[in-house]
This record gives sequence, C-alpha cells and structure tokens, in this order.
Amino acid sequence: MRTNNTLVLLAVAGILSFTGCGSISNSEPLSGGYEEVTYTRNSLSEPSAHQITLQYRDSNGVRVMIWPSETGAVIHNDVAVFVAEKTSETPNPDNRRATTERLFAVRAPNLPLDITDQVLQQYCTETGLAFTNFVKDSFASLNKTDNALEIPFGILSRGERGPGTINIHGTTMTLSWHDIKAIMQDVSATGTIRKDRVWHTSYIEKDFKPEVQK
Repeated sequence: MRTNNTLVLLAVAGILSFTGCGSISNSEPLSGGYEEVTYTRNSLSEPSAHQITLQYRDSNGVRVMIWPSETGAVIHNDVAVFVAEKTSETPNPDNRRATTERLFAVRAPNLPLDITDQVLQQYCTETGLAFTNFVKDSFASLNKTDNALEIPFGILSRGERGPGTINIHGTTMTLSWHDIKAIMQDVSATGTIRKDRVWHTSYIEKDFKPEVQK
C-alpha cells in the first residue's frame, strides 16, 4: 500500500491526541531523528504514572508521534524496530483497553508496521516449530548487533510433569537487517491501514495465515 507524504503525516501526527498523556518529563534522543519521550501524569491520590512514547523529529524540528506506548526502540540508519503495547485483537468486554505486546518497525515519517507475525513465521520456517507454540506477547529487550537484530521471546512446550502441563521457555531469534527491511517492504506494500482502538494511532498490518509446516 502506497500513501503520499501528506496522508502519512496527517495519520501519524497529533502528539497529544491520546487520552491522559500528561506532561513531558524526559526526552532521550536516539539516532536518525527518533526520540523516546516520557510523559508523566501526576495525581494527588495515586503515584505518578509514566508513559514512554516513540516520536520522530522531522526536518522542521516538529515532533511526530510514532507510537504512544513502547519500550526499547532499536535504530538502524533510518529504521526503528520496537516493542509496543497494542490493543488486544480479541476485545475484552470487561476491559476494552486491554493491550498486548507486538513487534513494530517504522521508517519515519511513514506509518509504523506491525511485523510480529511475519517475523515469527520466519522463525517457524527456519526451525520447523509450529506457529501455535509462540507466546506472541512475550517480547523482551531487543538487542542490536553489527548486522542483525536479536529478538527474545517465549515458546510453549509440553511440561515435564505430564501432557496436561505446559512450560514456557525463552529463546532468541537473530534477524538480519536485510530480512527486516524485506518484511517491512512486504507489509507496507500489501498491508492495510488500521487504527488502534486504545491509542487511536494509525499503523499498517498485513492479514496473516500461518504456513503449515510439512
């Protein structure tokens, strides 16, 4: 899917468009124009709440919101990969604001791309592991190497105490920046623009069906 710069900027702009953002308490420049901006919301009856956002400062010095709740962005040239809180795909009637962790990539000021399923599918292809064995909201801190990105996450396995028990084991996938850019290109070209129900932030996601391992 291709969008012109005007549409992209309108879709991702609006730093204070999400509810209860508070005031800026810290701004940490990364590289490539990206920043992690922390907002603090103070309350007389509750402890202060902090929210880390990923933003991009354009050539005019104007901040553009990438995602309102993220952790551990890793920058490679003009690409940022980060773990973000996204609204759960299956709405919870008891908690409409329930979120889950997803893996995103962005080349600002374009829209962020949800690349979670495509990255995990590549791990399936390389290892033969079933897609259903992944704990898709278990991403830990990303680690950048010279030529690749290390992505830690969890895998379900049968428990040692019998077939009815389940264990979660941590593992790490190493993905080259070339592969990450190829996934980004595919999602950007064939995905659909969506808006998160909690954050009201636009992003691109591709409809996904896991490949059956032979």
